[in-house]
Amino acid sequence: MTRILPPVGLAAVLGLVLAVPEPQAEAAAPAAPLAQPGNAPAPDAELVERVKEATALHATSRILQDASLSLDETLQRIVDLLPPAFHFPDSTEARITFGEREARTPGWQETPRRISSTFTTLDGSRGQIELVLTSPPQAGTPDWLPEEQRLIDSIA
Repeated sequence: MTRILPPVGLAAVLGLVLAVPEPQAEAAAPAAPLAQPGNAPAPDAELVERVKEATALHATSRILQDASLSLDETLQRIVDLLPPAFHFPDSTEARITFGEREARTPGWQETPRRISSTFTTLDGSRGQIELVLTSPPQAGTPDWLPEEQRLIDSIA
């Protein structure tokens, strides 16, 4: 067993805090743009995206640890949590295929705006996680952020 707390008499706190500023009564300053030169999200938008990704990773971990779920329920729950973790959640659909099984969000359709990642289980079974955009983003905006590909690679 690993001891994660310090010796008696000392305190340890581990956590993540997301500060949300209170609305200002004064005239609001112009909102920061959602994208800066080079189509990169603004720093605050980047933080929001990273929190969404971390939330998806944590939720996936909890789903995979839930022994009460059937394989079909597990796949469907993971599929359902993916679109909200992405930059364009309203036009993102997901599908997981695993052997002969398939779980998908209700609006799933094949499109050329797609990212995917394959996985292999300990017993050698193979599967794939796919995400598609059902409508193109604004001109000059990439379909997918590099972090989004890394997210599905991590989940796979």
